[in-house]
Amino acid sequence: MTVDKDNGIHLLLSHHGETRRRLRSLRVIVPRLIELDEDLRREAQEEARDFVRFIEVEHRLHERDEALSLFPRLKQLFENRPELTDPGLQQELDGAIEEHEDFDRLWSPLEHWLCLLLTPDAVVSLDRLQQAIDALEHFFLDHFAREEAKLIPVAQQLGSDELALMAQEMLKRHDNGIFERRLGCF
Repeated sequence: MTVDKDNGIHLLLSHHGETRRRLRSLRVIVPRLIELDEDLRREAQEEARDFVRFIEVEHRLHERDEALSLFPRLKQLFENRPELTDPGLQQELDGAIEEHEDFDRLWSPLEHWLCLLLTPDAVVSLDRLQQAIDALEHFFLDHFAREEAKLIPVAQQLGSDELALMAQEMLKRHDNGIFERRLGCF
């Protein structure tokens, strides 16, 4: 699928799709870890490494894109367009902002287990790893579904010029590599 890089909403939705794809691939890690085949275990470790990098780089940028480019525009739209001041929409926006702030609470346990996978001779609880995967997947799928059902349709009312400006801001952020680089296990 080709992404319209002149539309900030399309860029955000592209990230949602990529995150969903990566979550599906993350699910195959757990069965591969108990394989006797060393190559399959190494593949699982590489997938774990790639997922951590994706979250710590791409997802952090996505969070910033929403916090700096989408959410302020939605707030302004709610202020300027009284017909959009449905309390439910404002609650959705507030909830999305809170979820961004709460993301690390869910990410930290999964990051811990994925990083342990990369440590020679580490003991990894496959049950806890799976629980952490399930929790993060549930969070992402619910979060994206709410944004896509409630906030994105409102944001599409911003107009093509504003959506293009939003895309430019986001692409500049990505090109400049503006993100918090933690990558503690690499």
